[in-house]
Amino acid sequence: VADTLDKLTVTVFGSTKEGDFAHEFRRKLESWAPKRVHRRVLMIHGHRPLVAAGPGSWGDELIRFCGLDNALQSFEQAYPVLDAEQLVSLAPDFVVDTTFAEGTDTLDPFWQPMVAAGAVGKVLYLSEQSLLRPGPRVFEAVNILLSNFHRLDPEIPASVESGGMNP
Repeated sequence: VADTLDKLTVTVFGSTKEGDFAHEFRRKLESWAPKRVHRRVLMIHGHRPLVAAGPGSWGDELIRFCGLDNALQSFEQAYPVLDAEQLVSLAPDFVVDTTFAEGTDTLDPFWQPMVAAGAVGKVLYLSEQSLLRPGPRVFEAVNILLSNFHRLDPEIPASVESGGMNP
């Protein structure tokens, strides 16, 4: 995201300079130091097939910006397709389901048997655009995730100061 902002700023204004949005965004990103809490998070983008956020994906970056661990950190693909056995073997503490099932406090039938069996922890249904699209609202996305994680696990910080980085 920071590289894209730099390129856009150079294209539009000819260069980046101290004080411009791209420079301040990069400064904030480089100084980011979230509290590390070792919880394994699996971010899901589709059920059939079961597509998840692997290393190098936008979801992976958000999970790491929250100070948490991506349950797929040992995978090679950015968006791997998982089967049921892989999902059960991952045993994530949290599943973030971004398949537009949010707004419900009841567990989607897709997750019921896995949660009941203890194969996955808590399931969050979130589909805010800042979670789905890489962009300068990364700090907004992180705060959305943190506030939801904190609601279920008070050891995880509720939010972090974004320093006004969201336009």
